[in-house]
Amino acid sequence: MSRLEVPRARTRLGAAPRAVAPASSAGVADAASRVGATVAAVGRELDDRLLADHEMQATTRATELLGEQRMAADTATDPAAIDAAWSDERIAGLRKQALEGLDPRIERTAGAAFDRLAARHKLGAGRRALELRGDAARAGLVRQRDVSLRPETVRDPGAWQEAGAHYTAALSNAVQLGYITHEEAARQMATFARAGQARQRELFAAEVGAAETALADAYGSPGYAARLATFETLLAGADRLGVLTPEQAQDRLRRAGASAAGAAALSMLIDAPEDLAAGLRDDAFPEITGADRQRLRARAQSEVARREAVAERAAATETRARDAAISQQLRDATAIVHNGQSYALEAELLDSEDAQGRPEFSAFAGAVALRDALPTFAVQPPAEMRRLIAEERSRPLAERHETKIIDAMEAQLTSAEAGWRKDPITYAHEIGVAPQPNPLPEDLSDPGPLAQALAER
Repeated sequence: MSRLEVPRARTRLGAAPRAVAPASSAGVADAASRVGATVAAVGRELDDRLLADHEMQATTRATELLGEQRMAADTATDPAAIDAAWSDERIAGLRKQALEGLDPRIERTAGAAFDRLAARHKLGAGRRALELRGDAARAGLVRQRDVSLRPETVRDPGAWQEAGAHYTAALSNAVQLGYITHEEAARQMATFARAGQARQRELFAAEVGAAETALADAYGSPGYAARLATFETLLAGADRLGVLTPEQAQDRLRRAGASAAGAAALSMLIDAPEDLAAGLRDDAFPEITGADRQRLRARAQSEVARREAVAERAAATETRARDAAISQQLRDATAIVHNGQSYALEAELLDSEDAQGRPEFSAFAGAVALRDALPTFAVQPPAEMRRLIAEERSRPLAERHETKIIDAMEAQLTSAEAGWRKDPITYAHEIGVAPQPNPLPEDLSDPGPLAQALAER
């Protein structure tokens, strides 16, 4: 067990006791009064501290509630939702929630602080809603401007004027509501007017270009006059748009007619330059005048000359090719007749004027005459041919054959000598005095076919 420590007094007992004079009743009352005052002061201080702490807590709660509400407003995209979130009813509900359970002594002060903070946040949220409404109003103005600048609106004067009035009213309303300033409205109206004029000019240029193309396509057709009138009416509106003056419109009309005529003339230059040259000599293409007409006529004449030269060269080439083919045909036919045979188109070739004009024709005609006069001459050996030629030349002129026959006999002799010398077996077959021998066999193991082929040769 542990020991119990018992405190002990000091060994020195101090001064000896002495009698004290009894206090007076007045002194006791004063002391008690001072004690009471001190206790009351401490109590008041503690109460003040508690009230201040409660007030601070109420301020913190109000700051949190209003801060959350402000954050939602700053991230919102719908101004109506911001208005609803910061309505008097909603703020009153938040105030009640922030002051709930407070000491009545500080409720007024805390309420005033809440109202001041709520007023600042509500002002900021209102500015955010106003900005959103301003953005929506500006976006609406952009959409209205784009719709107003559509071709179907800009092209119609009445519709364009009405669209301008609506856009002006929309700008005025936006200024009154504070979404845009007067200066910004003036700038947007000026931009709108410039964009409309630019779009009108753009559409006008497109319509004029299409009308010019249609005019060029119709040149020379029955519908050209109607399209020209349509084009003239279109140009009449150029002065109203500020695009062209009346003088410029007339010049544009003249140049469009000249361009249409020029396009038609260039097309004719390709298809029928001779017709173009003849037309420019007469009254065709009256829109083309002066130096342009002279240059175009010179081009047409040059093109006619060029095509004639090309045609002449082509005809000459074709003639040369045809003559070469006829000459080759005559040479082939002469070779066949020299062998004592008949050419399949012999009669047609003899009667052909084109063939008669070729230098090879005389040899062909002589070969035919020789074959008909001396049918066996072609199969004679060269020595016999020379004898017959000498005999023919020794005859009196009255008894001789035609000169072309003698020339054919000499040509036949030259061909026969070359044939017998080059390949007598083949030449003998060509003139019909021997059959075509069998080819030499590649397989020499059997001597029979080889002996037969050699015997035939």
